[in-house]
Amino acid sequence: MVIDGDRNPEKKRENAELHIPSDLKDRVDVIVFEYEAEEWICKSLSVKYGNVKPSKALNHWLKTKKGREYHKRDLPRFVVDKELKLNFKKL
Repeated sequence: MVIDGDRNPEKKRENAELHIPSDLKDRVDVIVFEYEAEEWICKSLSVKYGNVKPSKALNHWLKTKKGREYHKRDLPRFVVDKELKLNFKKL
């Protein structure tokens, strides 16, 4: 399981582990990013986020450039959408 730490990784890990059924605990690893996964996408697309959460900056960028809002469920789309042209070398 991969989750955003969103500036509080330990609390996020504890919360995630509460939702893993006991019969699966030995087969599930919890990986917590220190910040948001959107930070990588923002860096790749040269979206500046400054003091704003990367997810908010990405939402603003998508509204401006693509006319749509960003939702967490969109994360996989950034990898396969050739129109977005992620630049992994910037990471």
